[in-house]
Amino acid sequence: LVVGDRLYASEFRRDRVLVAATARAARGASNGWTVFADRGTHCRETKRGVSCGRLDGAWGLAAHPRRGLLFVSSFGSDEILAFSLDKGKFRYALTGDL
Repeated sequence: LVVGDRLYASEFRRDRVLVAATARAARGASNGWTVFADRGTHCRETKRGVSCGRLDGAWGLAAHPRRGLLFVSSFGSDEILAFSLDKGKFRYALTGDL
């Protein structure tokens, strides 16, 4: 998924999301990828308490650039986790039956 000057990729078996600058990714630089979001539980303290989500089998990616969010679907936890595009910080998780 390309958002601005960044390329995001999900790694299902490693339960993580990678990011690279598009110029580096286009040149195929092997050291251009860094971990954006890793497996496991991600939490954030809010005014209402603690909000958590679990990344287990990163599957699909979607972005909302105006809100600065990257959405990652988690196959194993049946959640969609939202991370900030700029720093990769966990924001919230969408859960439940749709």
